[in-house]
Amino acid sequence: MGKDEPSASIAKDERSFADLPLGDRLRRWDILLGLMLVLSVLVGFGTVAVLRLADFLQTAVWGGLRQSLPDPLQRVFPLIVCTLGGALVGLWGRRCGYTLDTLGTVVASCRREGGYRIRNWPQTLVLFLLPIAFGGAVGPEAGMSCFAAALATLALGAMRRAGHAVTDPAADPLRAAVRVLTPGDGKQQELRAKRRWVRDTLWAWCGLGFVAGALLFSRIFERGEGMPRFAPVDYRAFDLWATLLALAIAFALFAINEAASRVIPRVVGGSGTVARAVVCGLVLGAVACFLPDVLFSGQSATGELMGDWASRGAALLAATAAVKLVMTNLCESSGWVGGEFFPLIFCGVSGGYVAAALLGADPLLPVAVCTGAFVATHTKKPLLAVCVLAICFPPLSLPAVAAGAFIGAKVARSTERDRTAADAAE
Repeated sequence: MGKDEPSASIAKDERSFADLPLGDRLRRWDILLGLMLVLSVLVGFGTVAVLRLADFLQTAVWGGLRQSLPDPLQRVFPLIVCTLGGALVGLWGRRCGYTLDTLGTVVASCRREGGYRIRNWPQTLVLFLLPIAFGGAVGPEAGMSCFAAALATLALGAMRRAGHAVTDPAADPLRAAVRVLTPGDGKQQELRAKRRWVRDTLWAWCGLGFVAGALLFSRIFERGEGMPRFAPVDYRAFDLWATLLALAIAFALFAINEAASRVIPRVVGGSGTVARAVVCGLVLGAVACFLPDVLFSGQSATGELMGDWASRGAALLAATAAVKLVMTNLCESSGWVGGEFFPLIFCGVSGGYVAAALLGADPLLPVAVCTGAFVATHTKKPLLAVCVLAICFPPLSLPAVAAGAFIGAKVARSTERDRTAADAAE
């Protein structure tokens, strides 16, 4: 078969489909949209189910197991569990022969290949669960992006094949679509919408299905913890010095994070897979015995900060944020692969509270500015930073978040250009 014959065949089917009576065409589109909705709901349901499984394991290890031990063991519990977790992460990573892909890798694969595929679903699921269950200073974004992208790729292929079958005038639309939902029958022709508004409408429809699937899981099962929501910023209590100090703290955290991301991979890069992971667990657990908030993604700890930040003091808040950045980079470089957004948010929030504690200011504005600026120094895309932070800041606070994000992104880009120029000069 020539290279252009499949596309010509599809075009012929589309012309034949256009010749069908309006009622028949509408019935076929109803079937296709119904199938797309079902598949996208399943993707949303399955994605949130994986996240809730990670939450369940983390609670079982750090809640149920820890409380069942005597007090002396509870004090060194982080050291024991994180070291054990390091051994499991390293051994499982060596058995798999690969590590969990980060969010950036998943996005790059989708752009390059038009989708994402997981090598081995059970093995990848364990790779995702182990760092979270044993207290890694990472978020769930890496694993969630892997599973969401892979499920969406499978669903998209099935929907395209079903769409080709639905628009075939010679076949019963429902039977033909259901028959090719799985690729086993050898019918691999796919329907690709040529008009942009059609594609955008179908993607929006699938997005609604994904959200519906996520909400459905939350309605059926006990809902897990989400990111805490801050109260709206009161701009009448604007404090210029607290705002400027919050920006300075965000840039200090940026410098710490940049230094850690350059130095730590060089330090641990030569060790074996298992040795790296075990040493990471040992260091993480030892530090957590004194600074417990360096563990986990920072999602729950951010909510706790909202209630007791004033009692912790500026020194403890600053130390926790700085050390957590180092621990996150150590985890990422040692096989404890996860996400960085939630730890970054926690550290930015901590930095805002440091500014408020030092100057006695209302914390809401410094927290919004510092968090926006610090997250944007990492993404270098202020709009992306604002969209991410909309999960924990209300609409009234987003102008402050956006102001910090645009300043932070500009500083990060300038720093990157200077470093590139210095490297080129060397």
